Amino acid sequence: MAEDEKRRKFQEQVRELRVLSFDEELLRQRTNDAVDDVDTYSKNRLSKRYYSQDTLEKLLKNIEPLRVHHALAKIHAPNFDPPQYANFAVVGVVAAKSEAKQTASDKTKYMSVQLSNLKQQLTLTLFSKAFRKYYKLRLGDVVAVLNPQIWVLRERAGFALSLKEDYDAILEIGHARDFGLCKSVKKDGSLCRAPVDLSKTQYCDYHTELSFNRTASKRLELTGNSRMFTPTEDGVKQAMYMSTKRRNGREQLDGLMVADASVPKEDVGRLYFSNPDVSKAFFDDSYANPKLINDLQSAKSRLARVKNEKRLRQKLVALADGDTLKDTSLETPESRESRQRATKVAFDPQTMVRIGFNPTQRMFERRKEQDEAAARSERVAQLLSTAKTEKSLERTRDETLRRQRIYGTHETPTMVELSSSDEE
Repeated sequence: MAEDEKRRKFQEQVRELRVLSFDEELLRQRTNDAVDDVDTYSKNRLSKRYYSQDTLEKLLKNIEPLRVHHALAKIHAPNFDPPQYANFAVVGVVAAKSEAKQTASDKTKYMSVQLSNLKQQLTLTLFSKAFRKYYKLRLGDVVAVLNPQIWVLRERAGFALSLKEDYDAILEIGHARDFGLCKSVKKDGSLCRAPVDLSKTQYCDYHTELSFNRTASKRLELTGNSRMFTPTEDGVKQAMYMSTKRRNGREQLDGLMVADASVPKEDVGRLYFSNPDVSKAFFDDSYANPKLINDLQSAKSRLARVKNEKRLRQKLVALADGDTLKDTSLETPESRESRQRATKVAFDPQTMVRIGFNPTQRMFERRKEQDEAAARSERVAQLLSTAKTEKSLERTRDETLRRQRIYGTHETPTMVELSSSDEE
């Protein structure tokens, strides 16, 4: 409570120092000059100036200018307190205006104005006297709003600015040269009309990203490797529901997410389709997805090319000196065994070791990692042919004569058996 009381007193002191209007005498020095320079306060390029730079500096003396993104940073949850300046002005481009409306309680007229930095928007609501004074604000004009009230939205979901009195609280600085509206057409046929910076783009961020996603979906290198398939359970297609609704006091699934056109066509409320092809196939049983047809044709063409390649290799092998093109994967087991026997007769293992390589190895022969016999054939065959089949652990004659010279004819060395418990 002490902290809240301290904050309340500070806000009262700040309000006592605040001014309600710009200097009336300086406001009369309005001009309408065509220019091409940058406004100091909004950082927007101007095509027209309504006040000279000297006049603006006098009007905004001792007033802290806050661009839209600065205001969004300074005024934040949970309290949405005004910025801690004696006087501040929110500067932005008039990006949109609503129609005149009336409050439900006392039929007071009001309208909403969107202030923008051509990326972010902030709502300014003009009530009663302020509405009658400033309802003619023009789109694209750069304005500065002096010490607006902070209007906290319901459930503290955000805030808006508001003016109620007919004070000179809005300063029209000039017209933004780069202000424009998004040219994209929405699903209902209307234009998007989101504010954009024409020096950078003609489309808003949302429609730019939407266009990129549509283009990326048509390019294989920009798409993912996974697709969504409808799972089955006991042979029955499963469905994904978007929401639930109450019917006769009970919660029921609503809004079927259709990922496979073969799901049962039940009355499940609104349908959501994973892509346009699924939607067409769902309502038209004769519809054939052209992508699936193209994929099937590509697979058939690939298999036909492989078969033609095999037939061509077999024909080349049958020609004179065509054995060098032979692929062992196309050989029958009988022909492979016959070739291996002929190779062993022509080049025995010792000869191939002296040569240093196997001259019968084909350049185009495919090695099979699982064929262990082929991996060790020549070297193992050589070792086996030179190795003795009988082994003896008895002493050789030379070893026996050496021991007799050392120990004598009948003397043998004493052998001591060590157990695992003996110390070294």
